[in-house]
Amino acid sequence: MTLLKRLAVPDRHVVRQAISAAGYATAAKPSGPALQVPKINRERLMQDLHYTCQWGEAYPYEISSSASEEERAADKSTWTGMRRLTLDDNDKKARDWFVEETRKLGCHVSWDNMGNITAVRPDRNGKISSAYESGNLNGDVSPPTAMGSHLDTQPAGGRYDGILGVHAAVEAMKTMNEANIQTAFPTAIVNWTNEEGARFPRSVLSSGVWAGLIPLEEAWTLKEVPSLAKDGANLQTFKSELERIGYLGQAECSYKTRPLAAHFELHIEQGPMLKSAGKSVGVVQGGQAYLWATVNIIGKAAHTGSTPWSNRVDALQCAAHALSKSG
Repeated sequence: MTLLKRLAVPDRHVVRQAISAAGYATAAKPSGPALQVPKINRERLMQDLHYTCQWGEAYPYEISSSASEEERAADKSTWTGMRRLTLDDNDKKARDWFVEETRKLGCHVSWDNMGNITAVRPDRNGKISSAYESGNLNGDVSPPTAMGSHLDTQPAGGRYDGILGVHAAVEAMKTMNEANIQTAFPTAIVNWTNEEGARFPRSVLSSGVWAGLIPLEEAWTLKEVPSLAKDGANLQTFKSELERIGYLGQAECSYKTRPLAAHFELHIEQGPMLKSAGKSVGVVQGGQAYLWATVNIIGKAAHTGSTPWSNRVDALQCAAHALSKSG
């Protein structure tokens, strides 16, 4: 999930124009034959996704003794989980694939000083915003309408969380090229860095910096979680790992200097609601807020055998009661 609290656009008119360009909708009622909207290549999408999942593939599926014959006979080469942590060697390989693939599509590809990679497809006049080409925001071309998500995963993650959002955007752009679709404004794909917050313990980190909610230096100095580090005695920082894999860009990570007109993210539900409703897709109407807090509960030492409960100040019992009420 990507945190985009602020969109750097002059007014809503620009957003409407950008969405209209990306979706080839018009304010006027169309006349003549109905517009034929091209469809993506589903097989190619899944082939590309599974290809990149070789980098970080983990936790192969184990067949149970009660498995059906159909399950036993199925091709289980993609029945695995994922462990592709932000800025590790596998993340670099997935990033390199993304850069190469989008450049082949004619995109201008760059990354900022938080490692967010933006691939911009020019508008119908062959132009992109100067903010992405030269780093100067001249207002010569409207900001791109973006799609995207993240390629990093949880330590024991799946093949679709975040990864599908990036691949779906790449496939959409491939389809646009094949159908020779030209847009009035640029379109883009963004691969955001450390959205999961697994290796470096703060989720939606880079999009948070982009939105102006997290200071850059605070993000850069964030250290990896010891249990996920190769060397627990020598923890790496977010910035040092960006430098190591070659994705510490020069461009400023900010909605002010690298603006987006709008951002769309295809994401798996990770829950039972769609299946229960018999639906295959839904539109998100809101997000769940959360708060991280450190709570200290102070008790009082006493002899366990001779101190009745009425006289105890038991910190663990208090914590248990607090946790049981929090749900």
